[in-house]
Amino acid sequence: MARLRRLALTARSFDPLSHYWIRYPAKFHPPVAIELLRQFTAPGDLVIDPFCGSGSLLVEALVGGRSALGVDIDPVAVFSSRVKTRSYNVTALADSCLRVLERLERSRPDPSYYGERVYAHGTESWARRAIQDERLWVPKLPTLFHWFRPYVVLDLARIARAIKRVRVEGPHRDFLWLAFASSIRASSNADPVPVSGVEYTSYMRSLDEVGRVVDPYYNFERKINRALETLGALQGARDATSSVRVRRGDATKLPSAAKGALNQPANALITSPPYHNAVDYHRRHLLETFWLGFVRNQEDREELGRHYIGRRHVRSLPRVQEIGSLPGFAGRWFERIQAVSPARAAEFAHYALSMRAVFSGSAKLLKRGAPAVFVVGHSTWNGDEISTSALLRELAGREFELADQLYYPLANRYMSFSRHNKASIDREYVLVFRRTRRKDA
Repeated sequence: MARLRRLALTARSFDPLSHYWIRYPAKFHPPVAIELLRQFTAPGDLVIDPFCGSGSLLVEALVGGRSALGVDIDPVAVFSSRVKTRSYNVTALADSCLRVLERLERSRPDPSYYGERVYAHGTESWARRAIQDERLWVPKLPTLFHWFRPYVVLDLARIARAIKRVRVEGPHRDFLWLAFASSIRASSNADPVPVSGVEYTSYMRSLDEVGRVVDPYYNFERKINRALETLGALQGARDATSSVRVRRGDATKLPSAAKGALNQPANALITSPPYHNAVDYHRRHLLETFWLGFVRNQEDREELGRHYIGRRHVRSLPRVQEIGSLPGFAGRWFERIQAVSPARAAEFAHYALSMRAVFSGSAKLLKRGAPAVFVVGHSTWNGDEISTSALLRELAGREFELADQLYYPLANRYMSFSRHNKASIDREYVLVFRRTRRKDA
């Protein structure tokens, strides 16, 4: 077995580029993405990221002379990655943004209005009458008025209307939608920091008690301006030989998700998959998923949730029926958890079987000898650590062999986090596999 060693990050600082156009939990840390691309790929290589998230690796591939294919099941992730890796005419995009902001000035209240609304939020019935009178669209989010003050719902609907109606190029409209999505959390009652999901925390309640001002127009404009500030650097850093494609798809069915996007086997796979029971991206992106129209109703959202890996409440998904095929390490942990909580055991089994399918599918898309690099964190059960590293080594199967193991510390509070089961992720591991032979070889 390869000896565990520390990953040396040669990039001590990095250009923000489009990395922070939207807040994304457990983001692939750009210096780590830069270093892994440097160590395990070469300029001109084709890289796959089957859990691309908000596109950190894709952005760094784009400026590093690599081409990349990103796949993710989360519609907010896929949309973010596409917008963040597109090429823009900076002047034309800024003009489009200005036209939308000028349109919004027609409906934007005087700044004093928001001071008056600190405690007088309006009622749901008042907001619904205004929605009907102005023929505004609002999402069919069952808890809409729990997560947003009534006047905020109206403001967000008016901003969305302006984005839809002002005549701009398609890529520019997507840029505006991403700025809108990025502003939603700040305009809501949800705490923007916790990675666990969407929560109205005691911290947010304390802010509301002392008079939190919520101005959706300001939040939207601020997100646009911050993104535009880094756009020039992104366009200047792009490598003309690089290209990025992003697909929405199931990583457990990677060949299907990549169909038509690859004309040759990839040179490498680099990814940071979900951790078991860590970040529930399906829940985390509840508000953005509805406001961007990626789901029409709660039924759509529940169906989407069935395809995430690593989240809780998977219950009786089909892959759980394969529990008997779990190998030694995974099988022993399943039995141990099953003795205490069958539901949690099913979640663990679903995660393990899903990751085994990811390895199987990845093998079909990689060149022989190509590296498959997985950045993972460990989890716990009842106070004992479950080594995700050991789990993935076992699940990699005959198609891969472990070539190297590295780790790096998580140094800041936005990367390291504590979870509901009292586990803390303060270190991440880098498992470097090499593609050996096909399963049927």
